Amino acid sequence: MELTHADVAALLDLIERTDVEYLEVEVGGTRIVADRSGATVAARGAAAAPAPAAPPNPGPAPATAPVPAPPTAPPAAPPVAVPPPPGPAGDVGLVVVPAPMVGVFYRAPEPGAAPFVEIGIRVEEGSTMGLIEVMKMFNGVTAPVSGEVVEVLVDNDQFVEFGQPLFRLRPA
Repeated sequence: MELTHADVAALLDLIERTDVEYLEVEVGGTRIVADRSGATVAARGAAAAPAPAAPPNPGPAPATAPVPAPPTAPPAAPPVAVPPPPGPAGDVGLVVVPAPMVGVFYRAPEPGAAPFVEIGIRVEEGSTMGLIEVMKMFNGVTAPVSGEVVEVLVDNDQFVEFGQPLFRLRPA
């Protein structure tokens, strides 16, 4: 089973309406961590390691509903240069700008505005290339290196996953 965009949106909406401080959900190959406490994964210690499997319970299931774990927004990771996906020989040396978090990607600062970047535009390291919305919070996607935008890999208002390639740059 895989999570759909609607599943993630419903989960984030539910978290937003509760007082949960931390929530970690893993379904199929998708992992969502929401943390309002501001603590880093390293500070959480054991939270960074997978939880041990619970022993099987031979008795009947309890009649009470499970208690939700604390929720939070995923920590914003800075964009990292990753090797480009295989492509034509001209793609060698391109830098991929990945999504630093799960959310909805926007190419422009507001509806109707010009996009932050277009193909052929030169960007400086650290300049904003787009936005990702998570729980009504907008987080900038920044250029990891200075260079020319060669390819825009996602559409405006598209749900993206952590690490998903968003742009490809030719370093300058």
